[in-house]
Amino acid sequence: MDARELLTSLVGQTILTLGPAPKKNYVRSIGTTSVRIDTGKSTVEGTEPEIEVAWFQAALDVLREQGHLDRYNLPDEVRRRSAAMFAVLAKHPQMVQERERVIGLRWMD
Repeated sequence: MDARELLTSLVGQTILTLGPAPKKNYVRSIGTTSVRIDTGKSTVEGTEPEIEVAWFQAALDVLREQGHLDRYNLPDEVRRRSAAMFAVLAKHPQMVQERERVIGLRWMD
């Protein structure tokens, strides 16, 4: 399953962020190059709720290549949207949430 397939499967759903105090994210729609994910922060601050589909694919590629993903090996340009990114990626059928020091995901073959 690639990033576009994963995101498309989540449109219209509320997903929870990872961590000790999960927050709701709503996957509103997917376009040609981006997905709209409404978060509490984007609603309150009026920040851009869209995230590039390519960013999700880049994160999936890191997971496949390195076997794990956390904020430290997340591509630099997407760190500011890491909570929404991890909430989506955790829904991939080959993901397992790591519960060590940092929020992270592990790829399962």
